[in-house]
Amino acid sequence: MRNLRLMAATAAALSPVTIMSEVSSCRAQPKSASSAMTVATATENLRSAISLHQQGRFREAEGLYRAVLRIDDANFDCLHGFGLLHAQEGRFDDAVALLRAAVRQQPHSVEAHNNLGNVLAALGRHDEAIASYGNAIALKPDFVAAHNNIANAFTMQGKLSEAIAHYERAVALEPDYADAHINLAKVLNEQARLDEAIVHYQRALALKPDRAETHSELGIALARQRKVTAAITCFRRALALKPDFAEAWLGLGKLFHQAELYNDAVAAYDKALNLG
Repeated sequence: MRNLRLMAATAAALSPVTIMSEVSSCRAQPKSASSAMTVATATENLRSAISLHQQGRFREAEGLYRAVLRIDDANFDCLHGFGLLHAQEGRFDDAVALLRAAVRQQPHSVEAHNNLGNVLAALGRHDEAIASYGNAIALKPDFVAAHNNIANAFTMQGKLSEAIAHYERAVALEPDYADAHINLAKVLNEQARLDEAIVHYQRALALKPDRAETHSELGIALARQRKVTAAITCFRRALALKPDFAEAWLGLGKLFHQAELYNDAVAAYDKALNLG
């Protein structure tokens, strides 16, 4: 199976850290006025950590997350936020440990299960990722992102029927979810279900017309149906958006070659070679 470049399958797709009015207060039980002040300070530190995290000030946020955990090592918001920070920095093993701890504190958090799945997927641990996504979906059957993510994990395992079922569920729940349309189209294209793939590529492009890669992939699907003129149009659109797109130049060259437009084919191939 080809290496399908799926949308939103990795830790880059982590659910965002948010500041909510119910940010969990530290649960350490104060034994004196001074310890009560420490707990209150930790709660404020947590709010500050999340704010800094959202601003991309990771080093400062990390120091505050660590300070909170020294007082309350079972604080869900801190474990979850700190886990996301580790994942965003590529420290995936530590992220898994923190997110697992967060899930133990709040087993009904769909975001924590989904984010744990994303980090496990980034590590290539797809069976575990599927289990985490499955937990999120069991808790919230209409959780669109989890359907897309579990489908990505199934795709990476070559379980395309399972993947298609979840992609279809994602786009049924959210018809304007461009990434899920793209992912579904990729898998359908892989299975030579070209008519269906083209429908989803076109839907994705109606939603996100600036995706050069999607124009190119649609061109490939149309070329497989020998719709040369339509395919050439797609590759030209891809190149208008991304002039240094070697794969699109290569696809265009092949189509020119098939159409016996040899000078145009040579020019397109040269472009692809120079960029490749």
